[in-house]
Amino acid sequence: MREVKYRCWHNNKIKKVHSLHLNSKKAIVSYSGGGNYSVPFNEIILMEYIGRKDVNGIEIYEGDIIEFSADEILSVVRYDEERNAFVLDDYGIKGAVMEYGWDEDAGEFGVVDTNGFDDFHSIDDIRIVGNIYENKDLITR
Repeated sequence: MREVKYRCWHNNKIKKVHSLHLNSKKAIVSYSGGGNYSVPFNEIILMEYIGRKDVNGIEIYEGDIIEFSADEILSVVRYDEERNAFVLDDYGIKGAVMEYGWDEDAGEFGVVDTNGFDDFHSIDDIRIVGNIYENKDLITR
């Protein structure tokens, strides 16, 4: 079973969430390293851990900008409600969306293109290079 963890963007910083309680108007957040905060939903952005780590053993979260080591293509991790899965918006190929799954041709699990392009990347080739909150410049070039 996948470990459920969150981090958040709050007060212009990424923070690891130690515990989280939600009510109808606010999130009550306890951060790793101390501090409990009652925060209105419009002041916080929660990002879920996708259950995978990059090549350096760093946990991958929604909002992370990742690079495939082999070809230096940048992608952003996001949750897709329609697919009910974490996907990658590919900034190397306009409109490409990739998700973790089985690739028949490669004969292994990896990151596969869902829009008909013939792309396959080993999950072991992913490296986090930043996130969309602190490193917007990486994807707006």
